[in-house]
Amino acid sequence: MQTYASGDRTLESQFFQDHPMAMRADELEALLREALPDADIEIQDLAGDGDHYKATIRSAAFAGKSRVAQHQMVYAALKGRMGGDLHALALDTAPKT
Repeated sequence: MQTYASGDRTLESQFFQDHPMAMRADELEALLREALPDADIEIQDLAGDGDHYKATIRSAAFAGKSRVAQHQMVYAALKGRMGGDLHALALDTAPKT
């Protein structure tokens, strides 16, 4: 564990020791790209903690599907990691135009 002279731990080292299962943004994006290879994907870390993200995804695979069906496709792409490695994911999905 890294510490400063005052005894305060760095945010990064503290976070990853306290939350060893947090998912990195690049891991999240890789899972999404595997399932939706044509997608335009933007990932934002909303809290800086590797646990709360927003994903904006545009994919031809979403064409003709309801918003619920689109989100189900995204959750399926995460292979069960939602709620474990990944605590919160806000989704903005739509077909590619």
